[in-house]
This record gives sequence, C-alpha cells and structure tokens, in this order.
Amino acid sequence: MARPKRVYPNRLPDYKLLHSEKIKMRSGVYLTALYIVKKTAQYFISLECWASCCGIFKTKIKNFKLRVDLPTLTDENAIKFLKEECWLDWVDRELKDNNTVIKEALEFLDKTFPNKKKVFFYELRSLLSAYCFGSFIRYDENGNVEKRSEHDLTQLKYYINKYHFNTGLEIPKIKKLYNAFHKLVDKVKGKESDAAYKKYYDAKCEYLMQHHDLSNVFIKIGESGIVCPYAFSDPSVKGSVYEHAGEIYMVMTGDTIYFEIERHY
Repeated sequence: MARPKRVYPNRLPDYKLLHSEKIKMRSGVYLTALYIVKKTAQYFISLECWASCCGIFKTKIKNFKLRVDLPTLTDENAIKFLKEECWLDWVDRELKDNNTVIKEALEFLDKTFPNKKKVFFYELRSLLSAYCFGSFIRYDENGNVEKRSEHDLTQLKYYINKYHFNTGLEIPKIKKLYNAFHKLVDKVKGKESDAAYKKYYDAKCEYLMQHHDLSNVFIKIGESGIVCPYAFSDPSVKGSVYEHAGEIYMVMTGDTIYFEIERHY
C-alpha cells in the first residue's frame, strides 16, 4: 500500500458524496469505512486516509453506484455498556472551550446523522483497534472462529479489567492479594512487588473472566464499528504531511452516535 498523501481541509467542500465499504482485517473480522468522496471526470475518490484499518477509496465512475450501508448496534448489553461508560458532558465542555476539532467533527456528524444524539466515548478507537487485531475474536480463512492466542487473551483481560477496575476487591482472596501487593510496593520496588502485583492481577482477571466477561459486548461493538477518514483545520503536528489528517470512529445505535476522534502525531 502506498504512503498516504497530505490531507487538505480547504478542499473538503469538493467531497460532497458518501460511500461505505466493509474492510476485512487480517484477523478475519470486518470494520465499516465511511468515505467522504469527490467525483472527478473518471473516478470517485475519497479523502486520503492515514488510519491502519482502512485505505483510500478510488474507483471508476462507469458502472459503479455509491451506497451507504452502515451497521446499527442493537445488542442490549452492548448499548447498556456504551451508555454507562460514555462521557455525557464532554462534548458541551469542549465546545465551550472552543475545541475546533470537536466542532468540525460535530458539524459533519450533525449533517450526516441529523436525528441522532452525539456522545463522546473515550478510547472507542482503542476498542475498535483491538477488535480489528483479533483481540476479542478472530476467524480463519474459512470463517471459523479460531482459538484465542495468549496475546489475544492478555489483551481481552486488559480491556475487561479496564472497565471493571474496582471490581473484585469485594472477594476476600483478591482483597488479600491486593493488600499484600500494596504492603510491598510501599516498602520495596522491583521483582518482589512485581510478582505480588502479578498474583493479584491474575486472580482478579480470572474472577472477571468468570463473572464479568465483556468479550461479547466488545465483539458486538466491533461488528458495529465505523471509521470515517476526515480532514481537520487545526494541525496536529504543524508542518507534517499528516498534520490535518484524522478519523472519526463511531458506533451507531437507534438514537445515538457514540464517537471518538483520532489525530496523528
């Protein structure tokens, strides 16, 4: 794949069309790309894309019809998770602080999804990236679910622990290991405290996997994930070739767009 080119935000008005494609990852899962497209004499061409999960879209106009077919998340547990973990007041606070990146993203989202609420979800991109890399589920070339590797299992445990950070301390065995770790970390550093932390963390993750497994929630969110390459007027790294590049990552439910913005540094 060729290196992406510079993104020019002043050329956004030339990109008046939308098109979606399902992008297959090496893990066998798919992520939906929503492209902003311009029409030339011979081609439909999208904005340049710097994301690892999709590339530029370009096809000849002849015999091709643009279409937008976006997934809608309907799984109740996944929707409940998004509602509980989202940052409800973040968008309003950023707009009050005149965050131009949020303002420009919302202008696009409001225009594209006028009847849906827009809510920020911190680290949505991270969740979707892990999904794309097969951390939650992966398929072989025949579409069969593969056994999780140790790396995938480690990643899954990391994300489950992330959203159940304070869960498990009510269990005496886990609380005991937690206290043992903290007694050590206050006195010594290095292998001894690291080993104590590992015992606590492993016991906690084992409990979470048995009683609070979020893998299906993460899979449902991944299956409904959307990435939209975009161009922002505010530079991320001034003078760099990717200074105006970015993506809007989102998950759409019946009434809400949960989103996060990625810039490149």
